[in-house]
Amino acid sequence: NMTTRTYAPPAVTPNPGRHRAAAEIAEANNTDAEAIFARNSTGVPQGRYGTAEEVAAGVVFLASSAANYINGTCLTIDGGVGTHV
Repeated sequence: NMTTRTYAPPAVTPNPGRHRAAAEIAEANNTDAEAIFARNSTGVPQGRYGTAEEVAAGVVFLASSAANYINGTCLTIDGGVGTHV
């Protein structure tokens, strides 16, 4: 038997690329990176970016025996970013 399970975590911090971009935007706008994160995270339905631990919990679940009957799916761990308009 072969099972395929994936995860997709687009709205997660810390993320080195996201921190670098926030620092560059902050510098150009005479503010700090935390202010940029706070402003940008309002676009996440949960109202904040996810953490590495929250993503890890989903990955651990998919790798566990509790997910044995799950096959051919992707668990999107994004605080609702991919499901709202």
